[in-house]
Amino acid sequence: MTKIKNLFLKLAKDIVDENKRDNIQLQIILGLFAIISGTFSIFNIISKAYALMIATASFCILCIINILIIRFLKKGTLIAKLLFEIEILFLFSYFVISGGIEGFSIVWLLILPTCGMLFFGKKHGIILSMIMYLILILLLYLPLDFVYNYSKTFRLRFPFVYLASTAISFFLELVRSLTHNELVALQQKYEHLYAIDALTGAYNRYGFTNSFNKLLQMDENTKIGLCIMDIDDFKKVNDTYGHLVGDEVLRTIASSIRETITSNNDLFRWGGEEFAVLFHDIESGEAITTCEMIRKNIAKLSIKVDDIEIKVTISLGLIITKCLNDKTELETRLYTADQLLYEAKQRTGKNCLKYHDYTN
Repeated sequence: MTKIKNLFLKLAKDIVDENKRDNIQLQIILGLFAIISGTFSIFNIISKAYALMIATASFCILCIINILIIRFLKKGTLIAKLLFEIEILFLFSYFVISGGIEGFSIVWLLILPTCGMLFFGKKHGIILSMIMYLILILLLYLPLDFVYNYSKTFRLRFPFVYLASTAISFFLELVRSLTHNELVALQQKYEHLYAIDALTGAYNRYGFTNSFNKLLQMDENTKIGLCIMDIDDFKKVNDTYGHLVGDEVLRTIASSIRETITSNNDLFRWGGEEFAVLFHDIESGEAITTCEMIRKNIAKLSIKVDDIEIKVTISLGLIITKCLNDKTELETRLYTADQLLYEAKQRTGKNCLKYHDYTN
């Protein structure tokens, strides 16, 4: 049981895409129904209930065909869902008509509301359940000679049991979906908070990892850039005025950078007094111009904290490259921005931009 539980937990964690998750979930359900109906086909052979065996064996084969449809057709999941609903309505209608063995097979209808709402959602599931309920009423209450001879008490009471099962299933699915939506919202909120630097409001290195992974999904011809920047002589600010003043300097610089870059580019606190900007789908000239604007705007800043007025400068290293799908190669290229930053600070005398354009 522990292995099965871990398998489902891993599935829920690894498959973020909702369509993929629905795809695999439906395959699992179809597989379970195929196993159950296949097993009962064997029981039916032993019981010499050959007509019922044909019905359950046919359903087993259809479930397997649905799995193949999901795997090999472009819109397989949608087609398989529709076919599965039709197949299960026909199978359960046959159960009601034939009665199975001593009228037992009709009891299987009670799983339909729960399964329908769990696997197809509240709206679709309730529609499926009510269609089956109408079929049930017609078959039990109309004077049809081909329907199994259920007792009068059973004909009267079973539809109410089915309705009760539907109502309970709907309530449970409603609670489950509301809880799920709340958990997803909380997860998104905490993931967002986890990716944000509390002091400056910029993304942190965890946030950069998320953005970097998205780059790998972009077209290889898209131009991107990474600019890493460092506040010159920031240690003197902290040593002279204290960390509270230093924090205000960091917040002001982050705000200045954010106002300079466009909304489709991301700002990160790279660590300590370092910031980084990730440029998405940008031309080389625009990236260089934007970085120069960042440098000049910060050099013009006059940061006032109480009676203290502070002026700072920054050094920048910029890499421009095409968006490679090779993760290792893209990381190697982007992180050479650090080397350019080092060159700007150590060899050129700070307050300047060094860049390299891999796209030339």
